[in-house]
Amino acid sequence: MLATAAPSAARPIADPEDDGGGGAGGGTGAGYVAPVDGFNWSAPDRFQSWSTNWVTREDPIVYPNELYKKGYVNPTKWNISVQGCVSLNDYIYSRDPVGYAEMQEEDPENSPTPTTLYKWEWDGNSSEFSSKCYGNIDFPAEGTYFVTVTTKSATGVEKIWRKSVEVKDFLIVVLGDSSASGEGASDTKVTDTARAKRVDNRCHRSNNSGSAQAAKRIENGSSHSSVTYISFACSGATMATKIYNGKRPTPTTTKKTFSFVVLE
Repeated sequence: MLATAAPSAARPIADPEDDGGGGAGGGTGAGYVAPVDGFNWSAPDRFQSWSTNWVTREDPIVYPNELYKKGYVNPTKWNISVQGCVSLNDYIYSRDPVGYAEMQEEDPENSPTPTTLYKWEWDGNSSEFSSKCYGNIDFPAEGTYFVTVTTKSATGVEKIWRKSVEVKDFLIVVLGDSSASGEGASDTKVTDTARAKRVDNRCHRSNNSGSAQAAKRIENGSSHSSVTYISFACSGATMATKIYNGKRPTPTTTKKTFSFVVLE
């Protein structure tokens, strides 16, 4: 089933614009350009989720249990947004059917019900012919898949479009001290009456850290790939040298690790 596109689930495809006439225009719309090869698609916007996917910390904090949520680190499905609308009318109707119904009541002449039908096929799944030309489809893992959309006009003429969709995600993991966490680059402006607020106040992790900004630019660089960003950087963090049998290891066997970091 083609799910209605949710802003939090997949990166929104840029909204088509009409000719400035203020409404659906009863058809294609002078400013609307249908996808030239059947449909457009975009990967999920995952970077924005890094700061809200912590497992709730215990109180008092038990450092070895500092985790990101498993569903964020290792998702069981990848949500891809697709848009194959032949006309602006179809797009508006498919994206917001309730709002479109209200438009029809207010101005039925300029808001006719779309007549083009769409059938989607992907990864062994198939939808029935319907007016849904915009929405989300799920894939079980990263990789290359083929997606097909068949359009059927009011006169019964069918067109078939098939293209590959590569589900691709970059995993970026950050370790370090204040230089990596974003010390001095809080998420809110500091004033005489307002203290700094950050994604994580204890470790001073910030969306303005160098690594976070780099991850965001990587994701914004292509609508066909996403970034899973994980920061374990913490102001004041140190490297712990393990001791074996009461003795420090020789330089050739020295192992260093962030003692408080655990990734589920």
